[in-house]
Amino acid sequence: MCDQAKELIISHIYGKSEETCKVKLEKNSKGFNYELSMSGPDFATCIKAIEEANKIMKEAYGKVE
Repeated sequence: MCDQAKELIISHIYGKSEETCKVKLEKNSKGFNYELSMSGPDFATCIKAIEEANKIMKEAYGKVE
């Protein structure tokens, strides 16, 4: 037999499954509600993106109560 150790490495590489930006908008009797979800390389980047998206959503759909 073979005296050398054998190693098998199997790597599964998939496309990016996590969404970087997700917006949920709901119409109700009092107006609109929305939820914002962001992912990114670090917390500061996510917060900045959420603040910008929140500003846009407030202007378009009003303030969320």
